[in-house]
Amino acid sequence: MQCDFQILNRHRGMTINEFIVVIALIAILIYFLTPSGGHPRHVALAALNQSYLRQIGVAFTEYCVDNEDFFPGHPRAAAHYLGDSDTINEVFLGPYLDEQAIIDRGDADGNAVRYGGYVFINLGLNYEDISDPSTLILAYTALVSEDQKDRGVLYADGHTDRLKEEDLRGALPDEIDVDALDGP
Repeated sequence: MQCDFQILNRHRGMTINEFIVVIALIAILIYFLTPSGGHPRHVALAALNQSYLRQIGVAFTEYCVDNEDFFPGHPRAAAHYLGDSDTINEVFLGPYLDEQAIIDRGDADGNAVRYGGYVFINLGLNYEDISDPSTLILAYTALVSEDQKDRGVLYADGHTDRLKEEDLRGALPDEIDVDALDGP
């Protein structure tokens, strides 16, 4: 019995069809493993933003407990409840801004203050005077990035939510100048 070793040792190259299939598989893997259109990044930033709003809500609650049920007149007044200065800056900046972007400005009528990545309204109120804390907005995420698809909102009872732009504007008092408080 003879064995033809040439058949076993013969090296065959890739055909063009095999090459195209390999390239297509690599392209599909790259597509699914990298953020496309910023969507996965947006989801991560939105989750981080909600976490920061919850921390601010806890700080405001602790401030109220220590100050006869009054909310702080400015977010800086409750800042020490957030921990050390690095944590304070990180939380107030929010996920969209860098360290150089602490903005401290109010709207023209003094109805709101922009501090870092958030706009604070209804500051200085007594918790006991609020008829429905679950609907009264204390803070919302300033629009600082095109990546933002909606806005985080902190309510007086401490819960947070995400609202689309038109829903946020509808929930805010008319005297709040949202456009004046947005931007980097």
